[in-house]
Amino acid sequence: MLSSADDQRKCPLTLKTESAANGFALVFDAGACTGIGFMQQVVAWTPDSSGAIRLMNAQGRLVVEFGQATAGNYEALREGDGVYFLASPAASADATAVRV
Repeated sequence: MLSSADDQRKCPLTLKTESAANGFALVFDAGACTGIGFMQQVVAWTPDSSGAIRLMNAQGRLVVEFGQATAGNYEALREGDGVYFLASPAASADATAVRV
């Protein structure tokens, strides 16, 4: 689950292990995520060597990077937009997905 720091805006999403343009596939309901404006740009995700989760746009540019925080959760600060949290990814029943 992706959420704003105040927990008022939420976006359930699934990080897939299947390849996609500019990274790995992800699935989310754009209509359910309208409160988090930057999600309208996101088309893929990539991990980096530090363990961060990077959400990418269609041009392969970084939209937001979530660094590891406490208890296996991730957080990102978007200047002028605030802090966002990404709940600790956990393996789902689908072997090609990591639910967050």
